[in-house]
Amino acid sequence: MILQQTTPMRTVLAHRAAMGRTPAGDLVIHTVSQGTNAPLSVLDATGTRIAEVPLPGASGAWAVTSAADGGCWLGSYYQGLLFHWDGSAVTTVGRPTPEATYLWDAVALPDGGVLVATYPDAAVVRYDPEQGFRTVRRLGNEGQLYARALAFDHDRRMVWCGLGVSPCQLVGFPLDDPEAELTVVTGIPTQLVPRQLIMLGGRIWFVSESELWSIDPDGLTAEPVAEAAALGACGYLSPEHDGFAYLTGAGGALLRLDLAERRLDKIGQLPVSEPMIAAEIDRDGLIILVGQQRASLVRVGSGGEITAVPADLAATPSHMGHLIGVPDSGDLFLSAGQQGDIARWSPAGGELGPTSQIGQVESWAWTADGTLIAGTYPQAALVEVEPADVTRPRVLVRLHESHHQSRPIAITSVGRVAYLGTTPGYGLRDGALTRVDLDSGEFRVAAMTDETVHAIWWDGSALIVGTSPESGTGAPRRLGSGRLLRVDPDTLAVLAESPVPGGARTAAAIAGDGDGLWLIADHGLWRLDPATLAADHVLDLGTGASARAAIHRYGSSLVIDIDGATWLADPERRTKELLTEGGHHVAVVGRDLWAVVRPDQHSTFTDLRRIPLPD
Repeated sequence: MILQQTTPMRTVLAHRAAMGRTPAGDLVIHTVSQGTNAPLSVLDATGTRIAEVPLPGASGAWAVTSAADGGCWLGSYYQGLLFHWDGSAVTTVGRPTPEATYLWDAVALPDGGVLVATYPDAAVVRYDPEQGFRTVRRLGNEGQLYARALAFDHDRRMVWCGLGVSPCQLVGFPLDDPEAELTVVTGIPTQLVPRQLIMLGGRIWFVSESELWSIDPDGLTAEPVAEAAALGACGYLSPEHDGFAYLTGAGGALLRLDLAERRLDKIGQLPVSEPMIAAEIDRDGLIILVGQQRASLVRVGSGGEITAVPADLAATPSHMGHLIGVPDSGDLFLSAGQQGDIARWSPAGGELGPTSQIGQVESWAWTADGTLIAGTYPQAALVEVEPADVTRPRVLVRLHESHHQSRPIAITSVGRVAYLGTTPGYGLRDGALTRVDLDSGEFRVAAMTDETVHAIWWDGSALIVGTSPESGTGAPRRLGSGRLLRVDPDTLAVLAESPVPGGARTAAAIAGDGDGLWLIADHGLWRLDPATLAADHVLDLGTGASARAAIHRYGSSLVIDIDGATWLADPERRTKELLTEGGHHVAVVGRDLWAVVRPDQHSTFTDLRRIPLPD
């Protein structure tokens, strides 16, 4: 009998927040926790949740901005819906464009309306209650899908939009003449990802990861703030006060930006090392909401004194989790998706063990000595976890900044050495194969030009690696097919190579047994000779290209997951049975298949489905 239940892990992931004032002048804080019918949390000045309201159909919100009525505008992702909270009720306004699936940013207008930035059509859309949605300007094309950040210059009535993932651009146009020639700012590196645009001190400020840029709206040349990278600037800039603005830095540093001098200084240390996601300044000092997962409300008094209290954000069942069986136990390790928590869970007893935050698990595996290793996003990190004490994870490698990698989607180990296969960073084209010594932490990276590494297997003498021509998120899609590689385990030199069989785009998964190797190439199952890389076709499990696959042994059969469709295949008899569809990740534990799935008619993967496997 198939059973389905909500994941036992409840966590908070609030991407962004907005602070405003009620008509009575009271401070209110608005933010949205990721989840099914994602809840809006409304906090007061003490961090107490005074309202929790579901956003129908929403999965979360990157776009959050205060409205003139004391409420807020909210833009969801996956559905691309705009919502309005007026202080007492939520209204579903609708989808700004038929194509929109993400609303990345929103900025309130003086007339009571709002501008929103969309993906994948990279449009700027205006909404007001009388005229509804109006597309002000379409900025997208085949190579540009993201309108990521917005700012409105009230004095010049100019709209500024940060485009990117790749190439990153900052462009502007008059709100009252949107068909006018587009104004393009020069000097911003094309590999940056816009996080925030804000008008402060008569200038445009562009915030990206660990970078801060200043633009004169008349001169239109971007200048970097030199100290941002060294101080690890992160989070969002605060509003202006007496010629200064504030943001957070690495390790919980409180940073002050001199708007006239365009200089950034550390002025204090916050009691929590999380990025700022909203701020307000009043007569008593600076008020900051920090932390996307474990939020705190921090006050910095006019005399520099710092206090912090927990912020009571609504927790939800975690989304897009991963799972792996614990050998010889019947238990599972669960991850909480983007929230980054992991914990051991016993389905039989229902107990959930202690949690640890390691990042979004993209892949994980067991070493021969019983250690759990995980590849995590967004730092493209390799993390080692001792099952007996998950609270002290050990981060061995971070490839995001050093080698511009993104998601470690393939992982395997040979003794005390781990191997990672990664996707390219945002807007980039070169993935990597990485070797990590688990004892010393020393690592070697082999760049894979124009390729993503999807699969790695050790055949006893060499690594067998499968690739695709996939680029990083936001980069133009490349045509062609991937490769099968035989790789030296020490030097990572390619010893032999062969095209993926059948003209397939992706060598998505490789697994072995005593008789040889199995390969998933797009939706085909192949028997693979590791010595020659020759392949014999066995079964087709669907059609078209694939992005993600996994192979699990179950007796003489194989449990194969391809892009959410999970099959039970008998390769000797060349038979197949579809077990379930719509899964995010799967694991085989004893005689059961476990899958991370969506609740009915929702887009968030917050449920666990248990399917008994046949004898």
